[in-house]
Amino acid sequence: MIHFSRVREWDLVQLVLIKFRVLIMEIFNSIQWH
Repeated sequence: MIHFSRVREWDLVQLVLIKFRVLIMEIFNSIQWH
C-alpha cells in the first residue's frame, strides 16, 4: 500500500470537495432552470 503524507492527502481531499461542490452547483442550476 502507498501511504500519502498528510499534506498530499489533504490536497486530494480538497480536490474532491471542489469537484463535488461544482457538481452540486450544476445540479442545482439545472433543477432551478427546469
